[in-house]
Amino acid sequence: MNNGETVYCNAVDSIGNRLIGCTRVVNVEETALLRPSQRIPYTLLCSFHRNRLLRHNCCPTCGIFCTQGVFMECESKHQYHKACQSVLGDLSGCPHCGIIKSNEVFIKMHCSSKPIFLPTQNSDHPPAKMSFSSGNDDSSCSTPLLVPIDTFQTFNTAQIDNQDFTADDLLEAIDSNDVNKLAAIIVPFFCLNFTALDSIDLNFKIAEFNDGTLMHYSASKGHLGICHLLISAGLEIDEFDKDQNTPLMLAISEGRDDVVQFLIKSGADIAVKGTDGISPLHVASKQGNLRACRLLVESGSIVDRRDDGGWTALTWACEHGHRSTASYLLGAGADARARDVEHNEPLHWAAFSGREDVVGLLLDAGGDVNTVNAHGETPLHIAAREDRYNCTIVLLARGASVTALSKNNESPLDCVPVGGDCCGPIALNAKLQAIIGSGKRHKTLLCSDISRGREMNPIQCINTVDNESEPRDYIYITKNCTTSNHVQIDKKLTTLHSCSCEDRCTSEECECGKLSAKCWYTEDGRLQPDYNFSDPPMVFECNETCACNAITCKNRLVQKGIQQRFQLYKTEYKGWGVKTLRFIPKGSYVCEYIGEILTDVEANSRDEDDFLFDLDNKDVDSYCVDAKRYGNFARFINHSCTPNLHPVKVFIDHQDLRFPRIAFFALKDIAAEEELSFDYGHKFWLVKYKSFTCQCGVKECKYSDETIGEALLNYRRFMGDDESSQ
Repeated sequence: MNNGETVYCNAVDSIGNRLIGCTRVVNVEETALLRPSQRIPYTLLCSFHRNRLLRHNCCPTCGIFCTQGVFMECESKHQYHKACQSVLGDLSGCPHCGIIKSNEVFIKMHCSSKPIFLPTQNSDHPPAKMSFSSGNDDSSCSTPLLVPIDTFQTFNTAQIDNQDFTADDLLEAIDSNDVNKLAAIIVPFFCLNFTALDSIDLNFKIAEFNDGTLMHYSASKGHLGICHLLISAGLEIDEFDKDQNTPLMLAISEGRDDVVQFLIKSGADIAVKGTDGISPLHVASKQGNLRACRLLVESGSIVDRRDDGGWTALTWACEHGHRSTASYLLGAGADARARDVEHNEPLHWAAFSGREDVVGLLLDAGGDVNTVNAHGETPLHIAAREDRYNCTIVLLARGASVTALSKNNESPLDCVPVGGDCCGPIALNAKLQAIIGSGKRHKTLLCSDISRGREMNPIQCINTVDNESEPRDYIYITKNCTTSNHVQIDKKLTTLHSCSCEDRCTSEECECGKLSAKCWYTEDGRLQPDYNFSDPPMVFECNETCACNAITCKNRLVQKGIQQRFQLYKTEYKGWGVKTLRFIPKGSYVCEYIGEILTDVEANSRDEDDFLFDLDNKDVDSYCVDAKRYGNFARFINHSCTPNLHPVKVFIDHQDLRFPRIAFFALKDIAAEEELSFDYGHKFWLVKYKSFTCQCGVKECKYSDETIGEALLNYRRFMGDDESSQ
């Protein structure tokens, strides 16, 4: 027991011509007594000096540590004072091991700051002081200290002078995870201002390692300290190898999760795209590296980001059968029904991989067991073709149709290989359905995608009401168009106001945000809670002349396109309508009203005005968007007196105030399977009430047969016209 007194490390360092005692405090009860040799008495050492003792840096003759200066070093890297070497006749050798052959070496101590020598031993721990508290305590760090602050290195001066370090020496040091050897090669570049070693290019490509760099090589091997040293030496952290893999991607592929965490914290680009647009999160999901997925998502990776084939991270996890990874991604908000470029959903790929547990997971998350891809194939078609028996059983139990025909006119039974195990259960299910019937009215699928591949997610057309076929009296487009010379939109780049933000456009200094009064989008891609739908401000998104990163910029939402999933269906009383297939939170961007831009003069000359949307211009020239001949699915969104959508004027590729884009945002939370609606406005009903009235059916309806008269009277009073003539 030391009765509470402070006990210091007993080590003595030889620094030049000085002997300096250590100032580190030692816990007597937890520290074992050690000695460098039988000649020296046992003593208390701090963890730093214990480590050096074990590495034979302490002279066994005098017990003093060889810290800085010229010392002797044997072939086994044992260090000692020249005056302390063992002498036997005419021979002298290492007092550690007796080896005769030794060389002089110069050891240099490296500190984060210039050392200060004190006349007495003082604790290097700062005193406890009360101070002003900070509202944000972020002192914790899950990444351990990689290299001690007072790391010292040894350099063989003879080797440095002879320039005998080569690229092979670098690779050998990395192979053996020898941080000291690597530092001995590269630290002189930066600490000793040594220029003779410039012939060693640290950025050289390793031909045998796919033209990767030392960073690629170290990351793939999981050498954390080596990676730290290379980054400190200035190596590029995001460089591509021949296959467009970054060091982060290789660390993920090899399961080097500690290196993954370190690289992310060191600033590695988590949004970088490699071959075929694959990101680090795609790589982690493909490998089933759950910890890497967590690290990436928690660091801000976009969970539903797509590669060049339209695959999300969830798609990769399902295709390779990684249930735990798929479950985590779904919990992190991944879209269970995200489509690739051939309209395959994750459920198709789970069926392909034969993982019935992943199939069940996706169905529980809202997947459609009878969803079809661009070839008209359901997941059961895929499972049958691959003869995935267990998947087939699960799909049949969850209601998969055995009569669905692909575009090749094949049923699931037709897809089963000759003699396949799936033939029996599918054939039996088909017979049972034929005998007892389905017991319910099935949806009639008229079209698997009314956009014909133009939208990111397909929009099916369903009719369970009557025999009307899919509406085809228009041309589906995804951008507003013009068909005459009367509409001239100023799209010159020189007229665009743009920002010079280097961050994610989150500051009040963003020029695009200033045009909108503020940036109205939240971090999760919704309108701010204080956005006023009663008098909606115009929104100016960042454009192609802005300096910000188009991927990470917070002020880019509508331009990224439609992310939700919709279905066109026949309603009971209102003709065609549009419903959402998944939950949409309040404030989310839903879709854009697309059509043909017309002048009011052109619009008035047309016979039909059912699809006109007034752009509400205040100037002399007035314009509107007509979705009658050209449009997208938004042309089918019905009116409601209690709507769940509201139009907002948005500007992206131009800032001509006469021609805003009409973006619909969610006025409230919208449940899955709920019909979309917006308020057509009194101008529409003042014209249309003679032909038809509102069928929204809500209690607050203003334009039904019963309430339209009162609505007209109120409008005339508002306009100062009390005449009752119609």
